[in-house]
Amino acid sequence: MSILLSLSCNTGDKTSNSKVTRECLERPVLIHSIAEGLRTGNKSEQLNCALILVELSKKHPDHLIGFVGDFLKLIRSQQPRLVRLGLTGLVGITSKVPAAIYAERGFLLSLTEKYGAITAEVLKWF
Repeated sequence: MSILLSLSCNTGDKTSNSKVTRECLERPVLIHSIAEGLRTGNKSEQLNCALILVELSKKHPDHLIGFVGDFLKLIRSQQPRLVRLGLTGLVGITSKVPAAIYAERGFLLSLTEKYGAITAEVLKWF
């Protein structure tokens, strides 16, 4: 069974995403499936996957070093909630991959007016 079938949006159970997050912490290989759902899923699945990646970035940022590009794509989303989630995820992993985030500093600076404190939190490392 695909881990994506266990997302809250697919089960109707609001606690499902927490269970998926725990599974990803126990089996980090599942993070690839979550990132794929972020890229290819419907809007509900993308939101659920973004929420899970953010939780993972808070709990175990080392697991997400290879997923910087996914957070950077989120901050370019047309959906403000996904942008905020992308920024929140970047806060968790910036100390692990500063060069990749530094390369995006111009774009991040352009977000400070709209997203304020969370953008400043990412940029404090530079």
